[in-house]
Amino acid sequence: FGSSHLGASAGSCLSKRPGAACQLHGPVALAMVGRETYRAIYLSSPFQFKTVLHSFSRLLPRFFIQQWQKDPYAVHRHKYRARKERKRGRWCFPELEYTPPGTKGWPDPRLMGPSALVQVASQAQAEGFQSQTFWHQVAERTRVHRDVIQAGDLAVILDALVSADYRHPDLLRILSREIIDDADKLSFVELAVVANAYAHFNCFSEGLMVALAQRTVDLLGPQSADASGFDGGPDSDPRSLAVLAKAFAALNYKGPEALRALNEATVEQASRLSFADLSEVLVAFAELREPFLAPESFWSLAATKVPGSRMASLCPALRAAPQLGVASATLSEIRAALVAEVTGGLRDTPAGIEPTPFGTALGLDVPGPGLGGSPSLQSFPAFAVTPLPDIFSKPGSAEAEFAPAEPVQATKELVDQGEIVEWEDVLSRGTQEELEKEKQEMDEQKRANLRWYNAVSRRPFRNVLSPYADFDASATFARNRRGALVADALCGVGGLWRMAVKEAGKDVKSALKPLVLPLSPAEAELVDAAAPVLRGAIHGLTAVQLSACAEVIAVRTLSGPMTVEGSTEPVDIPDHSATMRCILQEAVRKHVNFSVHDLRRLVKAASACGVKDMWLKRAQERRFPKSTAPSRRSESAQPVEEADGAKETAQVSAN
Repeated sequence: FGSSHLGASAGSCLSKRPGAACQLHGPVALAMVGRETYRAIYLSSPFQFKTVLHSFSRLLPRFFIQQWQKDPYAVHRHKYRARKERKRGRWCFPELEYTPPGTKGWPDPRLMGPSALVQVASQAQAEGFQSQTFWHQVAERTRVHRDVIQAGDLAVILDALVSADYRHPDLLRILSREIIDDADKLSFVELAVVANAYAHFNCFSEGLMVALAQRTVDLLGPQSADASGFDGGPDSDPRSLAVLAKAFAALNYKGPEALRALNEATVEQASRLSFADLSEVLVAFAELREPFLAPESFWSLAATKVPGSRMASLCPALRAAPQLGVASATLSEIRAALVAEVTGGLRDTPAGIEPTPFGTALGLDVPGPGLGGSPSLQSFPAFAVTPLPDIFSKPGSAEAEFAPAEPVQATKELVDQGEIVEWEDVLSRGTQEELEKEKQEMDEQKRANLRWYNAVSRRPFRNVLSPYADFDASATFARNRRGALVADALCGVGGLWRMAVKEAGKDVKSALKPLVLPLSPAEAELVDAAAPVLRGAIHGLTAVQLSACAEVIAVRTLSGPMTVEGSTEPVDIPDHSATMRCILQEAVRKHVNFSVHDLRRLVKAASACGVKDMWLKRAQERRFPKSTAPSRRSESAQPVEEADGAKETAQVSAN
């Protein structure tokens, strides 16, 4: 803090009337207490927020492109720059002195014309060339030639920039106007490529999306002459449907007419699309919360494409199935195929290492994984115990700390009274070398025990010089990805269960306790197979996935034993309390990302399942938002109301 800021605060306090209390607020009060103190308290708290390292999703800030407006001063700036370039001469390239030259083996893009630039960019994309300098030069040269490059060639350059993963927001801003003017010249493949480029780099332009949606309707609509373009020709690429739908979902653009045209084209080209493409289209409609209208023959055809598909397509498709606005009877065939294929994939997936509980990390005793465990915390003082002086500790050096005493005359009277005892010489314990060695060991032990005291866990801080654990970024990436896919499958099972409860005319909020509708045997088997995999990859789940998985685990626990097909004896239900405990502790760790609805859903699932976690209870009292307080009061008041009702019933029966 600067001296001027402190001086102003002090002056405001001195300007008060005599005898008034001077109160410091804000940064000054924080400076008086000390930032390091607050930081130590935060780092020692068991509820500190920890981000997920090496997440598998791209986190790019969205760049909003404003609608183009005429600039009356642009012509004057152009005249000024053109006059300066004429003074330099025709063959003057001042940027060559400051920008490094082109990469060896490739021509310099700054000296190319429009057609050569497009050819070099396409060739570099085909060979997988990666050079930030090269692609920056390509982007800058495209800015210069944007008025003379055709719309199809602009799509080729954008596709090359996507392959190189080089983001140039200013180029995308400038090209949006050019593409809007020439959108009617784009083919369907080029249309999908342009939309995918803007979605990949997270750049949104309202005018561009309107132009692309209108071009989609023109190409795929019923009155379009190009509606049969999939049957032959150079534009015969049905995968462009999935690419375009995925781009609309990534940019969260809801064009009713364009989505309706995509829906009809997907149903028509279902036989030529793979299940991965169908899954991307269904997931896009689910994320946009738009219904997907298709006959039963489409779902039967999609069910035949399920066997042999990858988990990256199966799990998102299962999650999107209950969100498409289709009746459960229509989805019965593809539902059974997805559940069976996902269950088989989960059985072949090895379970990872389970996360360390909070108590183990902080050195506290926590309840076991069983139901209804009660914590047995050790009682520690609120402050550290005062250390004893060195004189009361074990003797170190006999010569320094214990000088020889004067001999005492042992008279008969003193001996009879018991006031004189035999004195044991200190040197009789060992030699001088042994004493020195013992003192050295004691000093090392004392230095090891000198640590700051943690008032939260009521024990000294852990040693900061502890060795680092082995860490693999690729393994962490794969773990988070695996956890997200398993959570998608469980979210799909939970969504199908909720849809069945609504179709039965029941309320979903009160469908857990008591359980209104159990899971089917196939879905219960999927949950049992997913539980050990989920525990090992729990760190890759989001807040919404954690609350949904907790609800599914609670429904599976309350469903009871299931009968597997081919056998008459019911299979015992496995103990999912360890999985529920991992979900609850991960939810406490990420509680700042939860909405009020997800928090209530999580607490309700935990109470219905019967798992009690001390950290969840502590977070409910101290960390959860105040808007969840009415639900907690109602839950705590429910047993009291039941007891009062029982008392009234007993009095009436007695009378």
